[in-house]
Amino acid sequence: MQLRVYCNVMSSAYQVWTVWSSELSGVHLICKSLMYMILTSNNTHLSIVLWYACSVTKSHCHCYPCPTNLNYLWNIGFLLISSLIHQVISGILLSLHYTSDINHSYSSIIHIILDINYGWYLHYLHSIGSSIILVVMYFHIGRSLYIGSFMYNGNLWLSGLCTMIFLMLISFLGYVLINGMMSYWGGTVITNLLSLIPCLIECICGGLYVLSSTIKRFFIFHMIIAFLILVLFLIHLYYLHGQWSICWLGYSSNNVCLC
Repeated sequence: MQLRVYCNVMSSAYQVWTVWSSELSGVHLICKSLMYMILTSNNTHLSIVLWYACSVTKSHCHCYPCPTNLNYLWNIGFLLISSLIHQVISGILLSLHYTSDINHSYSSIIHIILDINYGWYLHYLHSIGSSIILVVMYFHIGRSLYIGSFMYNGNLWLSGLCTMIFLMLISFLGYVLINGMMSYWGGTVITNLLSLIPCLIECICGGLYVLSSTIKRFFIFHMIIAFLILVLFLIHLYYLHGQWSICWLGYSSNNVCLC
């Protein structure tokens, strides 16, 4: 049985290899590399996994069906995920030198800017990048509202709204982590909104105002929500590529497409 599956995978891989052998784009180079690994591998399970990865790469990156009258506004989503990846990478590098303590958090940021090699670049890339993400996100939502995509793909719209809420939340948490004068009072005002619900502010912040435990908890939440947003993006991408895209005229990839 495994030998039959392996032979089928090898024959399909060879056919795809002959079709793609004349292509030179980046996606095709990746697929051709995977094809070479499939053809030279003696492991059946590895060949199946590589074949699946190659199929997903080609169907979602190169031959994904989409409406014919798309324009540059459909690149905003890609710009969002690119900015988000930059934020995650720069945030991980900054967290290596950040101290989540109310007495040392601000001084640790000054240490990052002044003493760490290219720390100033990472700091301003991360801080300015958060504002850029929010601005681009509003353009993305405005385009979706203009063409009415929420009427055609509700799951896609719902996953995007959840991502927007978490992006706004993580921006607020990151702003409080600086622990400057404005961020301290901003965190105090926003967290006091939770005082309407009994015992909620104590459970989340560790007290009735911004304490050292608040900075530590916000730092943990900031890191967890960042990876949660990546998961939400994958769900958003699944509903986009799993169902259809919408163009200006309301046509989707199910009726007007271009491979």
